[in-house]
Amino acid sequence: MGLSTDKIFFNILRSNTACMETIGGRIYNTVIGKPEEEELNEPVPYVIIMFAGMKNNEGTKDSIYEGPTDTVNIEIELAANDEDELTDIAMDIRRIIYQAMINKEVEGTQLIEDYTFSTKDKTHDYIKPCEAIILEYQCEVTNTLRTYE
Repeated sequence: MGLSTDKIFFNILRSNTACMETIGGRIYNTVIGKPEEEELNEPVPYVIIMFAGMKNNEGTKDSIYEGPTDTVNIEIELAANDEDELTDIAMDIRRIIYQAMINKEVEGTQLIEDYTFSTKDKTHDYIKPCEAIILEYQCEVTNTLRTYE
């Protein structure tokens, strides 16, 4: 399950019509990427959801089975025209994800047991130009591997 957690976040944002309108539908992930040749021409704002690694939470190498949860890291790169727009969209995304995790209405959210949130430094792209930030989510996800034994 952990490997497809980015798809859950993708579906959360794509299912929110206000978010889709604000971002102009430009939400990408590891499945629906944008061609590199369009990188500089892509209008802002846009969002890219990336799988950033995972680990199983079993504390011992001697266990016969993997632990019941995986820790999955998801990064959401957000680019916007200016700092005000960046802040507004980042806060909207946080609210949308929070509500989806509470309501559990988007497919897959019921497998995310808990999460923590942090950010990386804001950056300015002088070539585009735009402001950017990466929102980081560290999720405790139910390990569905045991269902295949």
